[in-house]
Amino acid sequence: MESSEIRGDAGRARLTATGLDAAKSVAQLLPEARAVTVESEAGRVELRPGAVWDRDKLLACPSENYVWHAAGENFYESPTDVFVRNEWLPALSRGRGRIVHLTPEEIAVVSGLFMSWRLFLRLSAARVALLYHENRSLMEVALRQTPPVLKLLALMRRAYPSLFAELASSEAGFVLSAFRTGGETESPASFIARALNRAGGLPEQTLGKVLRVAAGIGDLKIAGRVAGEDEAASEIFERAARSLSGCLAGEGIAVEAGEARRIVEELRAREYSASAMSELAMVCRMLVPTLNHLAFVVQSTG
Repeated sequence: MESSEIRGDAGRARLTATGLDAAKSVAQLLPEARAVTVESEAGRVELRPGAVWDRDKLLACPSENYVWHAAGENFYESPTDVFVRNEWLPALSRGRGRIVHLTPEEIAVVSGLFMSWRLFLRLSAARVALLYHENRSLMEVALRQTPPVLKLLALMRRAYPSLFAELASSEAGFVLSAFRTGGETESPASFIARALNRAGGLPEQTLGKVLRVAAGIGDLKIAGRVAGEDEAASEIFERAARSLSGCLAGEGIAVEAGEARRIVEELRAREYSASAMSELAMVCRMLVPTLNHLAFVVQSTG
């Protein structure tokens, strides 16, 4: 792990990581950490991994000798007695009710969020934990709705590369960027964080564009080759290309006639194209409102 270490005197906390490295440290230690009970000047106290206090501090891994915790963008290693004296007892004195304890189920989920949510949203580990804890139902819906979208976006990239390229060059590009170089293993947590990154636009503007284009193409029902090579078949093809151009233009995507024909050829090459586009629109239609709501929550956290 790369880190800038600040070695304090014996008996003081030691900074071991900052930023993304701090998030990585929490993600590595928290899932396997176990609670310990230690003696203190106030009696026996229990240190439970997944505890959040002061809204920006998270207990990642306690032990009898050392404690590792995150505070804002930083990650610290402290002798246990020092941590208890300087951090834990003051937190308890401010009220046990102000300390949030993640459940094992919540820890399992948030451990997969720390890295991507720090990378795309610049949220500290503690803030990610609180965001999930305080909005668990909404987060569970988003995490459940995302995999079908990822599956169909991966299909679009493979089966319809010309259409995907046009969408990737539009406002939707940021949410699709993980797929541009063949990456088809974007995790739901990472995709959600990417979609919530306001630098790329609101979910309604980014993933919403994919939704509307997919719905429009689904309605055109371009699938399967038209029998014959006569003038009527040619006219059907050209009409489909013009309709496709109009569908994309409605979303601010201008394509040349030749590119429109190429996209139509890709769509016609597969019998399931219309149903695939309609299904992509359907799953995006479920996910976009959830992400819009979540974007508001993230913005509200400051």
